[in-house]
Amino acid sequence: MGGKVYFVASPELVNAMIKSRSLSFDPVLRSTIAKLFTISKEGVRKYVDPSIGLETRWTKNFYGCLNGVQLKEINKAVLTDVFRQLDELPDEVNVDDSWLWLRDKLSFASTAAMLGRDNPFCAHPSLVDDYWYVDNKLVHFALGPAPWMTAPSAWMARNRIHHALIQYTKEKKHDADDVSALWKGSYDLLHEFGFSESDIAAFLQATLQAALFNTIPTFNWYFVHIWSDPSLVFRLREEVSGVVAESLELRGDGKREMTMNMAKIEERCPLLVAAFHENLRTVAEGAFNRVVMEDTIISNGKGGQEYLLKKGNNLMASQSIIHVSEEHWGSQAGGFDPTRFSKDTGVPGESESHIKPGTYVPFGGGKHLCPGRHFASMEIWGMMIALLLSFDITDAEGRTLTVPERTMPTMTSGIGRPVAGTDLRLKLSRRKDWNNITWKVDMA
Repeated sequence: MGGKVYFVASPELVNAMIKSRSLSFDPVLRSTIAKLFTISKEGVRKYVDPSIGLETRWTKNFYGCLNGVQLKEINKAVLTDVFRQLDELPDEVNVDDSWLWLRDKLSFASTAAMLGRDNPFCAHPSLVDDYWYVDNKLVHFALGPAPWMTAPSAWMARNRIHHALIQYTKEKKHDADDVSALWKGSYDLLHEFGFSESDIAAFLQATLQAALFNTIPTFNWYFVHIWSDPSLVFRLREEVSGVVAESLELRGDGKREMTMNMAKIEERCPLLVAAFHENLRTVAEGAFNRVVMEDTIISNGKGGQEYLLKKGNNLMASQSIIHVSEEHWGSQAGGFDPTRFSKDTGVPGESESHIKPGTYVPFGGGKHLCPGRHFASMEIWGMMIALLLSFDITDAEGRTLTVPERTMPTMTSGIGRPVAGTDLRLKLSRRKDWNNITWKVDMA
């Protein structure tokens, strides 16, 4: 991006950075998608040209389709698929690699919810492996002048996904009834502006990247943080039972139907929500960037030090510094403690209003606040509740899980992965009275 780079670390300056209308992530995003995905120069030109207006409508489509009724529809779709996968598990499950197991469950559910069940990832599961292989190598695309030479396997894997999405749209599978409004709206918008089939597929590939790359690692660490603490598991099971109701009648197949009311989670499951936020605080370690669009002054607050940021330069803040600062989070800032996200009354998760602005920013903020945060959180909460109530989970030897060491995130991801070579074996056993059930989701 060129120019100087300003770096801020105080919560007051981070908060000012987020709120400023003259500091923008858009130039960073434009530059990034052009490098990471196979979008033609003409496609990039159309997207960024303000006289065409596509970028504004693209953003509006994203935010619009991840709110209200359409958000409920895609959340219901993803959880319906998650629950289907969990219902189909045997009473005893031995997992060789918990990261891969959870990764694949959520990847298939997310792609089905977005693209419909008749999608290339469900038809060809190796494409999920391709996606995550590319995700791990994206830094070569972001920085390298010749990723086809420095990361040839990732280059070919990215192309396989791209070609599969071209074929998907050629066969009009995006018109199916179970395809999300987000996916249909994105396709229709690009088609309206005359984009080629190749560029449409590349933009849809970018949309998929946004949906998966941090959501699934977030769930992985949420999972191990919770299951490494038996007392937390016990308390959560009691709490989440308040959003689950059993049908009075048996289904035709003899199974008991358990309905999860997602609309009541934030009201009735404060500890589950608090643990979610604490998990993000501990694992979200990325940096977020803004470009100074015009000379801008930010300050440390009323009467505080002021700083002049010159147009054309870049401003960065690091979550890894903000989220584990002992000054703001206490001497045990590096530990996992859901009660941090509790009111002074000690009731977990009732409100995060006491958290100082600028000290907790996993979703960015301001005009660039992550549009998919509600989609991700509902998916994560729903799967966690189903696992908590349905299974006892231990390591391969029957012991309580331990939290594995985490890699540092790359510049293209905000959350690390389990360190290679770690023993991630799991054993899942259905709990007594939960071995003949089927899950249903209620978004009302």
